[in-house]
Amino acid sequence: METALPSTLNPLRHRTYRFLLLGGFATNISNSIFTMVVTWFILETTNRADVAALAQTAFSSPVFVFSLASGVLADHLSKRALQLVGQSVFVAVGVALSLSFFHASPNAATLLLLSFALGASGTLRAPAWQASVANLVPPNDCAGAYSLNTAGFNLARIVGPGIAAWLVVAASPFVTALAATLLAFPLFLALLLSPEWEIDEPFGHGALGSLRAWRLSIAEALARRGIAPLLTGVANASFWTCSTIALLPAIVAARPDADAKLYAALLICYGSGSLLILPILGNARRVARSRTILAIGMSCSALSVGAVAWSPSDLSIACLSFLVSGGAYTAIFSTTTLLLQNAAADRANGVVFSLYQICFHGGVALGGALWGLACAMNGLTTTLAIAGAGCAVSASALMFGDRLRFETIGPYLGEPISHETTPEKDNMEPRA
Repeated sequence: METALPSTLNPLRHRTYRFLLLGGFATNISNSIFTMVVTWFILETTNRADVAALAQTAFSSPVFVFSLASGVLADHLSKRALQLVGQSVFVAVGVALSLSFFHASPNAATLLLLSFALGASGTLRAPAWQASVANLVPPNDCAGAYSLNTAGFNLARIVGPGIAAWLVVAASPFVTALAATLLAFPLFLALLLSPEWEIDEPFGHGALGSLRAWRLSIAEALARRGIAPLLTGVANASFWTCSTIALLPAIVAARPDADAKLYAALLICYGSGSLLILPILGNARRVARSRTILAIGMSCSALSVGAVAWSPSDLSIACLSFLVSGGAYTAIFSTTTLLLQNAAADRANGVVFSLYQICFHGGVALGGALWGLACAMNGLTTTLAIAGAGCAVSASALMFGDRLRFETIGPYLGEPISHETTPEKDNMEPRA
């Protein structure tokens, strides 16, 4: 008899998903290391927190250029092949970034350009990966799979900064970037050696060159009930909640003991919160409305940002606030991802998730630029207060969303999300 696993861990029974998840986890660690070493190097060499905040914009902004195209490609071509191409680009850019640290001290513009290229490789890979989950696990395990994906991403925020801080202090930025590049290889090998998991693609390769097919893919994705308002909510949530990470360089720089270890410690607190929330989140989905989960997540974000604004120099408050912010992040975006999967048409999943990437990373990219600029103009405390107020307003809108017609956001916004629930009315059950 098989040993029973918690529902969130059930997807790990599926071999291909398990190996791809672990490979993706290693790549997320790699990405976290790159993000930290670039951000910290820019902050240390320029002594400007607003320029360092642009690193987040550089990593996220490629979504606007590539995400929609990669989503359409994911609906026409092999999702596995697209992920292989994206991962190959990631490794190549990682090598280039390592060499830039080895041969010289790169300027901020060079680092931001290479960061943009790293973000582009992830943008090519992400819609194909998210749309593949429904092919890798059965429908009852999809909710757990999306939670594990989010947890893996945030666990990398614990491991990655810790590795980066140790290597930057003990060795050099070159060694740090080289280690990050090596961590990108497990996913490449997992994709290369995994068996084919896909069914026949719905639109066919022959239609790929047709602009009409691209328009139909996008139109079909947006025509599903609740997709458009859900994507709008994702963009709003990502803009306000990203303020914590976007302003992290300024929070660290404001302290007299600012160093790479302090920067890493706060990132580790953020990632730890995303893991601690998982057991609570799994049970909450069975008894609470998804609107309630989202509203609580935004409320926690508002409280954590407000706490840092109230006492930005208190390290214990900062650590606790980042812990709460990480948990809120996981609650918000694993829930919206599941809602999106439930509301999406199977044969437009790639486009739907590319639109999700545009809205999510668009909010992050815009927030990374604007929060850094606002901090330079108005000061850290005022900027944090504005961000906390925005999170609070968003939470209030979700709490009292009936008057705002928020019931159209996905079929589950007004009911509990369970692993057994499927959208029978619209026949949108994910593929096994």
